[in-house]
Amino acid sequence: MAITESRPAADTASELIDSVEGLEKSTFEAVRGFLDTLRAMFPDVRDDGPRQKVVDSAVTMVEQIVGASNQFARDVAATTRRAFEEFGKRSPNERPVSPGPV
Repeated sequence: MAITESRPAADTASELIDSVEGLEKSTFEAVRGFLDTLRAMFPDVRDDGPRQKVVDSAVTMVEQIVGASNQFARDVAATTRRAFEEFGKRSPNERPVSPGPV
């Protein structure tokens, strides 16, 4: 996607945020399904039982996935912001011409 003056940075940032939120929702739904299966297969209810260890591990995994996706989104947003700032500093004659839709 080419950076154009008709597409404000806020729209691009909103799309990025929506994408990350969708990823997080999908991740949580996948883990919820996993935990439902785990509960059905291993009805162990002890706090220190094997099921609890698997649940704890799954929660840690989700935290890491979501943390990584959030960091990625922050990095992309920062890079995009810098690109828009640089683009805005250029005179119209210095700006690259968009080849149009691909």
